[in-house]
Amino acid sequence: MTFAFFGLTLIFALLPVFLILFFVYSKDRFEREPFGKVFQVFFLSALFSFAVIPFERIVGSLLFMNYAARSTMDFDFALNFWAVALVEELYKWLILMILLWSSPCFRYRYDGIVYALASSLGFAGCENVLYLLGWGHSIALGRAIFSIPGHATYGVLMGFFFSRARQFKNRKLGVLSFANMVLSVASATLCHAVYDFLLSDSIQGGGLGLLFFLYVFVMDVIAWMLIYNDFESDCRL
Repeated sequence: MTFAFFGLTLIFALLPVFLILFFVYSKDRFEREPFGKVFQVFFLSALFSFAVIPFERIVGSLLFMNYAARSTMDFDFALNFWAVALVEELYKWLILMILLWSSPCFRYRYDGIVYALASSLGFAGCENVLYLLGWGHSIALGRAIFSIPGHATYGVLMGFFFSRARQFKNRKLGVLSFANMVLSVASATLCHAVYDFLLSDSIQGGGLGLLFFLYVFVMDVIAWMLIYNDFESDCRL
């Protein structure tokens, strides 16, 4: 591997990540978040993303042990939900809990989307670099169009509910805070799991591949609506 190849890999892998993050960051109307704090969330999410791999393998192994029929839609969805989506989204959520939940920077509702997106795209950026190093630059465009915006959508969903969890906590509404905290993980996990499931052999091999493109379009629209809603109606938590 040459230095030029590695440099191009970083550009192809990280350019869509930074473009999406900058777009959402620039929409912050009140007290735009400190760049250093956003970068901290992004960088640490990327740095420790390797820790996710052994957990994914452990959960995947447990599923393989408990499923006799592994070429079924049930198994494909369970594998993508428990071994991939849940593990990865819990990791991104944990980054937010450690770095953001009690931070004085977390003061406006839109902040949740900005920081959750940074956590999600930090993970996605590292993953994208590894994919392009392993499979070459031919997959860069497809991942820039689908995979990276996919992770961005999971981050938007997580951040949308994460902010509301903090808002209800500040108002001493513990039950609603807990419910929104659960939704922040559950919504991102389910969205992620369905995305991966629609790319599985049981779906693609069954002639249902168009469902994937329809799903991506719908989720992108939903993500944009949530972003628009929160930057237009932004308020203190």
